[in-house]
Amino acid sequence: VCVFGINSAPATPINETHFSCVAPPSEEGSVIFYLRHRDRKVQADQIFLNFTYFAPCQLEASIPESGPALSQDPTSVRIVGTSICANPLIRFGSWNAVQVDRLSSTEIIVVPPPLPVGTLGISCSCNEGVDYHASPAKFWTFATSVIEDIWPSSGSEEGGTAVLVNMGSALADVGLQCMFGERSSAAKWLGGGVLQCIAPPQTPGNVTFSLQSDGNLFSLNTAVFIYESTLQVQAVFPSTASTSGGTTITLLASRFGDLRHACIFDGTHVSATRVTSSLLTCVAPAHPAGSVAMAVVHDGHTFDLSVSFQYVARIIIDSIYPLSLIHISEPTRPRLI
Repeated sequence: VCVFGINSAPATPINETHFSCVAPPSEEGSVIFYLRHRDRKVQADQIFLNFTYFAPCQLEASIPESGPALSQDPTSVRIVGTSICANPLIRFGSWNAVQVDRLSSTEIIVVPPPLPVGTLGISCSCNEGVDYHASPAKFWTFATSVIEDIWPSSGSEEGGTAVLVNMGSALADVGLQCMFGERSSAAKWLGGGVLQCIAPPQTPGNVTFSLQSDGNLFSLNTAVFIYESTLQVQAVFPSTASTSGGTTITLLASRFGDLRHACIFDGTHVSATRVTSSLLTCVAPAHPAGSVAMAVVHDGHTFDLSVSFQYVARIIIDSIYPLSLIHISEPTRPRLI
């Protein structure tokens, strides 16, 4: 049993040398703490300690009441209240203050950390962070960031597109969510004001792209992201190429997005050029004669083509004999060498 002055509480063993107990209510001040057996016997070598009960600090208001979110250079906040202990720890939501200066039992100056967008409760601890006491004081942060651009601005309906978001300036790394319409994806800071998020699967069409912090809109603006239908290649022409390579191949599809593309000939990647929204060209590489599998890389996804693509040996004419013909009723067959 844990004894706190005239009160007691059950002791729960953690291991052979440690116990845990919850302090019962008591008046403010110091009491004697010790352990005793349930039969109320106290060992001769029992150690007695001082345990201090303190009045929970009450934080009433913050001045100012708001500030910019994710600020790398936050403004000091003056917080007034009652029963503020000598060395308080202050927390905004679940984020610990960077610095706390106690002016009196009713006033402190606090430097908050970079905070997400939203309204955050301010709590206080007087026992090194073991207990935090909620208070009426609140601090709310507002968005100041602007999405300058996103790239690419379109992707496959299957998801998986890595989207880069340029915020223009470096910001603190507090968890953000990229919102593609109603679906979310965790944002990853790459540095220099640029973050990356992976587009989740979505039906084809336009969706609003935005950034959220703790469920609140983080940026002052939004962007548009286009989900495109899975690539459907309708035709490939010509369907043959010379074994020496160099043949320009044209692919026809319902839509090629404004993304990077590549053609694959039997595992060999070559760059592709988007001529129009429905035409793509690439130059076939050299390959031995025969039938090969062909595929297209679109927005990081590989699409196998159901076409029969053939490599054929190039015919080289060294000479023709005879070089001239007599016009007669029966045709003369020239001999190719």
